This record gives sequence, structure tokens and C-alpha cells, in this order.
Amino acid sequence: MDTKDLLSITGSLTTILQFLAGIPICRDIWRKGSTDGISGLPFLAGVLGCSLWFRYSLILQDQTMCLVNLIGLILQVCYVLIYLLYPSTQKATFHRQLGTILAILFGVIYYCSIEPKVDIAKFRLGVICCLTTLFFCASPLASLRDVIRMKNTAPLPFPLILLTALVTGQWYLYGVCIGDSVVQLPNLIGCMIATFQLSLFLVYPRTPAVKPHVS
Repeated sequence: MDTKDLLSITGSLTTILQFLAGIPICRDIWRKGSTDGISGLPFLAGVLGCSLWFRYSLILQDQTMCLVNLIGLILQVCYVLIYLLYPSTQKATFHRQLGTILAILFGVIYYCSIEPKVDIAKFRLGVICCLTTLFFCASPLASLRDVIRMKNTAPLPFPLILLTALVTGQWYLYGVCIGDSVVQLPNLIGCMIATFQLSLFLVYPRTPAVKPHVS
């Protein structure tokens, strides 16, 4: 087994594990009987990301990437359907977000189907995949202000950040093995962001400092 095969196996397993992170959220929705207080945007982002990367992997003819993103797409669609089944005061907002995501996907898929030059379609779709992934990777940085202000890492989900570092690191190396910069770039930056967040756990405590009681 060479390095590429090893990374395809380990990267696929950790990525699928990351996709399963939506199950606890759906369980909370089921227990509450509604989606109030729970954003469905991460599920829509998952549908968008997996769909774009699945389409790119078809052009690339990479079976590993096709399989992983197809599994991810199926899971994310299931999460979206569960979210739609339960009542919510934010339903109208979610419907608008869903419509926007579907419009983007149909537009990209239609363009790829009519572009006569495969190399051009691959390049442009690759740019869209990169930008989308970089946007999602950078979104956790919004909580860094709270971490610095509170001087603790309580707002940061350590298991998810660690898993993100592992997933993006492995896919970056996989991108090196197949010689694809579109796979390399966003995963390298994503790994760097996740590693930076992990370093904060060495600087700040996990829980807020308890102030001494003054009688």
C-alpha cells in the first residue's frame, strides 16, 4: 500500500466521521420537537460543499473523492430534510437560504454541463470549490474575539477543531500525491487555521477562571 492509498483510506474515514457530527444536532431537534435556537445553515453549507466537490471529483475522475463527497452529500441532505420536518420560527429564513444554495448549485452544474472545454470547466469549478472551502474554514475565526476577551477557550469545540485539523491535513497530503493544487490549497489553509485554534488551548484555560468570593 503506497502513501496515496493510505491517505485515501484514513482521509475518507476521518472525513465521514466529521460528516456524522450532524447526528447529535438532529437528535437535539428530535428531543425538542422543533428547530428553534438551532441554525440549519451548517447543513446547507454541507450540501453546497459536498455537491461542489463531488462535481469537481467527477471531472477529476478521482474515485476516492467521489465516494467521500457522495456519502457526505447524502448525509447532509438527510440533515436538511430532518430540519425541514420540524417546526421553527426561522422557517422562512431557512427556505430563503435553501433557495439560494440550490440556485448556486444548479447554476454551477448547468455551466459545467455546457462548457465545451473540460479544462476550463475544471479550473473555474476548482476556484469556486477553493473559495467555498476557505470561507467555511475561516468562519470559526469569528469566535476568536470571544476567546481573547474571556481569556479561555470555552467557546471553541476542541474535538471538532482537532478532527478538522486531521481531515484537512490528510486531504492536503492527498492533494500533493495526486498533484492537484485545488485540493492542496484550501486544505492547507484550513489545516493552518485549525492548528492555530488548537494552539490557543495551550495559551488559555479550557474553562473560565473562578473569581474569588469576597464576603
